Amino acid sequence: MAQDARPNPGMMTDAADLRRIHAALETWGTRLRLQQSAVWLPRGLAIGLAVAVLAAVAARIWPLMPRPRLILLAGLLALAGALGALLTVWVWPRTRLELARRFDRAFGLRERLTTALEIAEGMIPAESPVLAAAQRRDAAQAADRVDPRRLMPLRTDGRSWALAGAALLLVAAALIYPNPQDDVLAERVEVEQAIAEQLEMLEALREEAIEDPALAEDQRTELVETLDEAIETLSQRDLTREEAFAALNAAERELQDLTREYAEARREALQGRAEQFERAGAGEAAQRLQEGDFQSAGEALAEMLDNLSDEQMAGAADELDRLADELEDIDPELAEALREAAEALRRGDRGAAREALEQAGERLAGAGGQGDSPLSEYAERLRQSQQEMAQAGQPGQGGMGQAQPGGQQGQGGTGQGQGEGDGLDPGQLTGDTPRGGGAPDGGEREAEIYAPQRIGGEGGEQMDIPGDPDSVPVQEGEFADNPTGESTVPYSEVYGDYSESVNEALDTGRIPLGMRGLVQKYFSRLDPGE
Repeated sequence: MAQDARPNPGMMTDAADLRRIHAALETWGTRLRLQQSAVWLPRGLAIGLAVAVLAAVAARIWPLMPRPRLILLAGLLALAGALGALLTVWVWPRTRLELARRFDRAFGLRERLTTALEIAEGMIPAESPVLAAAQRRDAAQAADRVDPRRLMPLRTDGRSWALAGAALLLVAAALIYPNPQDDVLAERVEVEQAIAEQLEMLEALREEAIEDPALAEDQRTELVETLDEAIETLSQRDLTREEAFAALNAAERELQDLTREYAEARREALQGRAEQFERAGAGEAAQRLQEGDFQSAGEALAEMLDNLSDEQMAGAADELDRLADELEDIDPELAEALREAAEALRRGDRGAAREALEQAGERLAGAGGQGDSPLSEYAERLRQSQQEMAQAGQPGQGGMGQAQPGGQQGQGGTGQGQGEGDGLDPGQLTGDTPRGGGAPDGGEREAEIYAPQRIGGEGGEQMDIPGDPDSVPVQEGEFADNPTGESTVPYSEVYGDYSESVNEALDTGRIPLGMRGLVQKYFSRLDPGE
């Protein structure tokens, strides 16, 4: 007898009841997420805006970020709070059984949905298929009677919206009202740009030094090492203007020290080669070198051709070549000029020889000071960098005025020197020419400087200083008893003390950044050794 293959109507009914239950749970689950979204959206927005308020307040206390970035951050925080709340609601996983238990309680279904799912999934045994089917039918019918719109209304959280609105107003007020940290941030940006520019300048200066033919090899090595140290410092992150200035200042001062050392070594080396100059036919120049008169030695070297016959030119050329070889590591430019003169002498070209000797003479004449040293040129460029670094981030007007050309100070207070004259002239400040200058009668006199510590003060030395016969004489006793309260002594006697005090002030930061370069330049002009 053939078995009936037609589907069992009871089984089809049971499956349909289970699908109705599943569909109801899916619909209710979506409704639940919408309901929760209406509640949590303003809460998330309020939380994001609250964090934005904290960020805005912090930005008014510390220079955290500029206003445009702060506005963007506030918007992102608000958006993150809202999206975070929505994603939490919609992404959070919920099983059918969890939903069934929740809606059984919420709708008063007396665990009909839960029981139906547990039986269908085999979590609890059914007493009989007939009872299981009846239970599912009852659960499905109960689900059909539920009105989710009435039982799950979409209500929002008014208090959360109010908190979000208040937070938004606070953020807007904090962003609209002028923030004192904006100036700090603007200055920081300008300082960062200035540091980047000075770093680029130092790197270019380093490359220039490597290829500079005017530098002796040991000078080039010292210079490159000094520049490398400054480059390493300026390459550090979060460098302040003061730190950058200090690095440039240290490099400049080191070059100044090297300049003085090499200038002294060059003078000694040139004096030690007076005999070679004499063998080359520059006897007058050799004599002036031995006397330490480099200016006259240079003039005499330029005129040595006047004392050379045509027969002496070849021998002089050989001696000049040997002298150039000895001076190569001391003064490459002088050595090169001497070689050119030697070559011109061999050709019999007196005009070219004279021109080369004039160049050599100028170089020799400059050996008495420091100004013609190639290291001094690099030091001067570092000094200019210090000025630019000191002025980075500073207001252009008010408070500190601009010094006008010629040393005239602009309006608005103490100025930063700009233009020719640098705003500081030693003669204007002291009233006397710093180095030996001409007296009113056309003669020479020793420069003098005001030195109150030399007038009977505590710990000072009692001195009798001749006064101007036309003025009130200085009386013996304490400084306060003097009618004029002034005295002058040769500045060379006190320059060392003053210079030491200035260097100490520069190192300790007692002198404002914008004035340090001017102070350094002023005292360098006063240096009796230059």
